[in-house]
Amino acid sequence: MDTPFTSVNGRTAITSRFAVGEPLRELTWTGSAIGSRAAHHHLITTRQEKLHAELTRRLGSIKTAAEQP
Repeated sequence: MDTPFTSVNGRTAITSRFAVGEPLRELTWTGSAIGSRAAHHHLITTRQEKLHAELTRRLGSIKTAAEQP
């Protein structure tokens, strides 16, 4: 998956892209704003079930927003 999305932090728009290494186990996204770049990499393990549930909920919200015209 190489899906673009935009988020806002305060008044700053952050342009990002999702990438998944291993579905339901690994999530990575990169972003840039005002000349800065960042990468976030998350590895989901069975000990992180609560985090997994929250990330799944958030990803669902982002997916819904991204699919709106």
